[in-house]
Amino acid sequence: MARSLDGSGDYLSDTFAPTLTTDDTISIVTWFKCDLSVSQGDLITVSENGANGEAFRLRAALPLASGNEITVTSRSSSTEESAVTTNEWTNGVWHHAAGVWNGTADRTAYLDGDAANKGTDTATKSVGTLGRTTLGAFWGTTQFNLYTGDLAHAAIYDGALSDDDVAAAEGSAGYSAALLAAEWLLA
Repeated sequence: MARSLDGSGDYLSDTFAPTLTTDDTISIVTWFKCDLSVSQGDLITVSENGANGEAFRLRAALPLASGNEITVTSRSSSTEESAVTTNEWTNGVWHHAAGVWNGTADRTAYLDGDAANKGTDTATKSVGTLGRTTLGAFWGTTQFNLYTGDLAHAAIYDGALSDDDVAAAEGSAGYSAALLAAEWLLA
């Protein structure tokens, strides 16, 4: 089961945003398959409602990356800090993406549960008020960074997943109920 997004105004959005037990500690995971190589695309964003400011962003292929990497970004006051995987996804193939934020100065990006090729960033960036979750775009005063391709089984966790947790979510063990704040099966 998957949801196809056309990259041209097609996204899923709701005013749901998880209440985080610890500030700036969240994990976002999803399965994705890009239909074409695009310059950027947000897989899942948890952000302010109706502003272009505060956000946790899980993205596939964007200008910060040199190719088809996964990028995990903390955005505040129109500036961003990002972690980028060292391995790349393949166009037209299903992959698993995960972003883990463990406080204001610890971001980790994963592709296919591969801890050996994870990307990390430790620059301090605090994300404030959250009010919306969007799949397939960045939600601001307008929607941008629209994603083109398929999304399946997305989840948000109220906490930082470990390397082993991310690998289990990518593998046959599936997503853990521990810390699960929201889940979308996307048919």
